[in-house]
Amino acid sequence: MDHWQKLSSTWHIWFAGKRCQAQLPDLFRDVTLISCSYNTPQVTEVMLRSFLACHGQGPFKALLSENSTNEATARLLQQYGVPFIRNHGATHAEGVQKLFDRVASRYVLLVDTDITFNRSLKPLVAYFLETNAALMGLRVGDHAGFKLFPRMDPCFCLIDLEAMKNKGIRFFDLERIERSRSQGFYDPIKYAREQHEKDGRFYDVGSTFYEDAKKQGLKIIEIDIHRYITHYYALSWASNSGCGQGAERHVRTTMEKIYSRKARELQHIELCGAFF
Repeated sequence: MDHWQKLSSTWHIWFAGKRCQAQLPDLFRDVTLISCSYNTPQVTEVMLRSFLACHGQGPFKALLSENSTNEATARLLQQYGVPFIRNHGATHAEGVQKLFDRVASRYVLLVDTDITFNRSLKPLVAYFLETNAALMGLRVGDHAGFKLFPRMDPCFCLIDLEAMKNKGIRFFDLERIERSRSQGFYDPIKYAREQHEKDGRFYDVGSTFYEDAKKQGLKIIEIDIHRYITHYYALSWASNSGCGQGAERHVRTTMEKIYSRKARELQHIELCGAFF
């Protein structure tokens, strides 16, 4: 996004919030917060508390895919009554698709667990609903040194799930994965390499979601997501995915930063009964 696009979207969102001010308390009634956790109970807890800090005690709709290889996050979610599905050892894209298949609401807010919310999303949700967009977020094209097809950054995006399903669009396309698996590829980066050999460009499974929506003519709106969240990068997955010592150092340093500041800030926020 260039400077003028950011400025324009900021004003549109502000005015939408003003127009819908009387409805703001009810804007989340058909939006479900979804995320995938992977061996990061503390990070997941901070994300949920930060959402409540910006939006009040709710209750709000939420559903998490618990992809961990241990029970720590599951115990945490059970303790606070946060709804989740068990999906042990699944990839991120697999977890997202299972959430899509289970969610009953029309709209979802897809976030990574390693974010914190900086401000209320109510004006943003008002703008999203007012424009009848199918997808809203930050379009990105590079990841881990690979050139990808453009995609919405999966750390934060609003999605009209009903519109996607009506067009047969999936985040995790099993048929595509089965084709890649039969050739010895499975995870998104390997899949990206396989596609690169065919057409010279890289993309992962999640980015096909954006590409398919665009091909089907669904409305896509780009926004500056960093006004609304802080993304700590790599806390969700890098420490568990063999990314090397550099990633481990990043995770350790960032965790210390979070808990010296954010976790203590949010400790008073009550999680019990806040999500259903």
